[in-house]
Amino acid sequence: MKKLIYSILSMITLGMTAQNVTIPDANFKAYLIGSNAINTNGDTEIQTSEAFVFTGGIFCSSLSITDLTGIEAFTNLTQLDCSYNSTLGSLDLTQNTALTYLDCYYSSQANLDLTQLTALTHLNIGNNSITNIDLTQNSALTYLDCSFNHLLGGLDVSQNTLLTHLDCHYNSLISLNVTQNTNLTNLLCAGNELTSLDLTQNTDLEVLKIEANLLTSIDLTHNTSLIDLKCSGNQLTSLDLTQNTDLSTLYCHVNSLTSLDLTQNIALTNLACQYNSLTNLDLSHNTSLIHLSCSHNLLTSFDLTQHTALTDLYCNSNSLTYLNLANGNNTNFTSVDVTDNPNLTCIQVDDVVYSTANWIRNPIQSFNSNCLVGMEEIVLNDNLKLFPNPTSGNVTVSFNQPIISIDIYNLEGQQIATYRNTNKINIYNLENGIYITKIKTINNESIVKKIIKK
Repeated sequence: MKKLIYSILSMITLGMTAQNVTIPDANFKAYLIGSNAINTNGDTEIQTSEAFVFTGGIFCSSLSITDLTGIEAFTNLTQLDCSYNSTLGSLDLTQNTALTYLDCYYSSQANLDLTQLTALTHLNIGNNSITNIDLTQNSALTYLDCSFNHLLGGLDVSQNTLLTHLDCHYNSLISLNVTQNTNLTNLLCAGNELTSLDLTQNTDLEVLKIEANLLTSIDLTHNTSLIDLKCSGNQLTSLDLTQNTDLSTLYCHVNSLTSLDLTQNIALTNLACQYNSLTNLDLSHNTSLIHLSCSHNLLTSFDLTQHTALTDLYCNSNSLTYLNLANGNNTNFTSVDVTDNPNLTCIQVDDVVYSTANWIRNPIQSFNSNCLVGMEEIVLNDNLKLFPNPTSGNVTVSFNQPIISIDIYNLEGQQIATYRNTNKINIYNLENGIYITKIKTINNESIVKKIIKK
């Protein structure tokens, strides 16, 4: 009996050893034969026994493979990367149940059955033509990239509660429910048609990219670990970031924001808020900024004297009347654009020669080490009066034209207060001393007057 059993086992083993795996694609076969870990006997074929015992990974990306037939013999395969084979035919991975890692990015997949791959932890199926994907059996997933597909059937990740990274950007998603994915740290869902997104349960989020959707509001007050936020190209009218104190990158351009409170975001290094309707932007707490783009807004003044790390500044196409860039480190700038601010004639800088040679400006604009020095006190037929002057607080501006704005500067050229559409100001909270007021009238005349606080 023992001899009979031994004989049967020997015949099975011999049969497995002798049987070759059918691999019609020449490029795929060449890869497998060239792998010493797979082709252990060094011949010109892959035996079923070699495929069966292999527990490693097959990494055959960018090899112009069109057919992965033969992969079914690798039943103990744990990793497969067949990405960037742009004409690859449909994949049958139902026999590869040991897979934990699968990357078939940009491989012409339209349908993919992953229901048998319950051990998967890493899945990249991005840049294909997939319209529907069933992930309900892949509860071990921690990483999912299904970007650049056509998920018209939606995306159900309710069973994938271990996910830490989800990239589903540029699909046709009209809704996305991630309330069960409480372990998410990275969520990328830009370029969809989302009108709402509930992130209240995703308290570990560090990276959030929701650009180019249809969002009118977003609640981020529970996402206190956010470091990188990109929400540009939506329809946001407000953005509360007071709880996101670790934020270092904020792209909120091309929205409908009229205000932006960044006083709690002292870690900010990158800010892009162009193409909004901001009339004021207080950056006095954001002195770590390196890149700042705030063009195409309605901003009237900027004092960046404390922002010594700045290398890029784009504040063109605003309504600036005052801009102070004398931060002691102007040579650190690589790009500066202050054009299309028709009421900005003087820009305060460290080095006039350097700024003139390297920065973009309009012909009417000039650089000066102190834009207030040399400005004569203009009185038009004694019609403009400030009283009382000296003052302990309240001041009234009397003039025969309507007042559009009153800007107050200290003697260092720093703007410290702005009043709009009023002829009354209050400097009670200022220290005693001399201040400069720049008064703009409805006829676009600018009148500079001194005022004494006592």
